[in-house]
Amino acid sequence: MVLLYLLAERMPIDAIGVIHCNHQLRSQESHEHEASIVRDFCVSKGISYFYRVLNVAARAVNQGISEEMAARACRYEAFSDVMESNHFDCVALGHHLDDHIETLLLQLCRGAFASFVGIKPESIVNGIQVVRPLRLWEKSAILDFARLHCIEFALDESNFDVLYERNMIRKLILPLLRIGLPNCDSHVLALEQSVAAVVDASLARIPNGFKQPKQHGISEWSLDRVMCRQITDYDLGVYLARHWNAFMGITKVDPNETVISNLVMAMKDTHYREIPFGEFCVVMDQRVVQLRKSAIADRRNETYEIPLNGRVGFGLRCIQSTLLTSAPSIQDMVRDAPDTVYLSLPNSTESFVLRCVRATDVFHPLGAPGKKRVLDYLSDKGCGMLDRGAVYVLTYQEKIAWVVGWQIDNAFKVTQESVLYFKVQVESF
Repeated sequence: MVLLYLLAERMPIDAIGVIHCNHQLRSQESHEHEASIVRDFCVSKGISYFYRVLNVAARAVNQGISEEMAARACRYEAFSDVMESNHFDCVALGHHLDDHIETLLLQLCRGAFASFVGIKPESIVNGIQVVRPLRLWEKSAILDFARLHCIEFALDESNFDVLYERNMIRKLILPLLRIGLPNCDSHVLALEQSVAAVVDASLARIPNGFKQPKQHGISEWSLDRVMCRQITDYDLGVYLARHWNAFMGITKVDPNETVISNLVMAMKDTHYREIPFGEFCVVMDQRVVQLRKSAIADRRNETYEIPLNGRVGFGLRCIQSTLLTSAPSIQDMVRDAPDTVYLSLPNSTESFVLRCVRATDVFHPLGAPGKKRVLDYLSDKGCGMLDRGAVYVLTYQEKIAWVVGWQIDNAFKVTQESVLYFKVQVESF
């Protein structure tokens, strides 16, 4: 309420709107009391008031996430809806210095070193500009200001439930630290500055050409994947964590150590990868890492007929088959990337067929002693469970000739006895 009071005193009334969210996690009596305070203040000042009921509990169950994460996701969807329909520029939140310190401790306990930034005074969250004018105010100063100016406010009873991680730090851990270590707040803030210096040094090692991704639209971008491999895992992870909202915020996926670690490993790999992030997809080929609107659907039944001399698009890529007039040289076969292979065929009576990998697929990897299930082969090679679903196989006469981007079948290798030679390439659009 102090933030609303200050905004009403300093800004044109028609430039302000208040959105009040009912998460349906507290008693109706408690919520109605809080809503009446906010609504009455808005009516007295002529401020636009928006009320939204959020089904947080159902979202938490359906998505298998905590109620805290579900509430945050629901809130920002409500913010976005009100902002778009009423042409507001940003969201102002009432986070204060105590919230900032609590967040730093929470990030420290979670091991989120690269994102050890607490609560920023300004940020972009899920594509929304967020400002926090009270970020430097201590909670005690805000309460004193409210009492001095007779500003009515309500206490959120859910803030007393120590089953929530943040409340545990707020109500149990931080008070004990302040008793035993009176200067702990200043030490935590000093640690934030020290970590920021280390992170800044890490970000300074990122090449300038990598820092500015090529934009292909409002929400789509690409990074140089070759340059990714020249950056250390740590520096690349720090870069992704620090700039997550700028790059990936629109996907509405919260970063954590596992997500960032998996993304770093995939970016530094040499194989084609597709990693889904909600409605978006991070696509990686030999040259670039791209965020695109997801074109990944249920592809188990998709098949593409590839002429022996032709080019066909599939998903976000295309595949081209070229009949060669002579056998490829060893230098050609060694020099070309994993997305280019050379195959031999006994005849040219049928076309290639491209399809998604199936659980029953078996092939004989080149150089291996015998046959193996394709999914087992991919697992052995470190291909994650989610990535395996994005792998295609190229078949000829219903036999697997190539696990695309990984390995050819031994029966299709080029030999002196081969009759027909084909060069097959996969490229991103």
